[in-house]
Amino acid sequence: MCYVTSTELKKNLSHFLALSQQEEVYITKNGKIIAVLSDPKAKSFFDFLEFNKTIEDREPGAKDEDLLLEGIKNKCGF
Repeated sequence: MCYVTSTELKKNLSHFLALSQQEEVYITKNGKIIAVLSDPKAKSFFDFLEFNKTIEDREPGAKDEDLLLEGIKNKCGF
């Protein structure tokens, strides 16, 4: 797992793209994670979050975006 500022990412994009094939690269801005670079063949983002709610587990009216945000908050400790 690697953390990089958005400014540093802009300066060395090719380096971090290559690194993302080996490990997740978390991009930060103002000290907050804003994005993740990862190998799309390695595992899905939902698997990374260990987020596997089925339709039956969802609360009525829950949107995919809300469930994803909940998973991110749980995984990243927000």
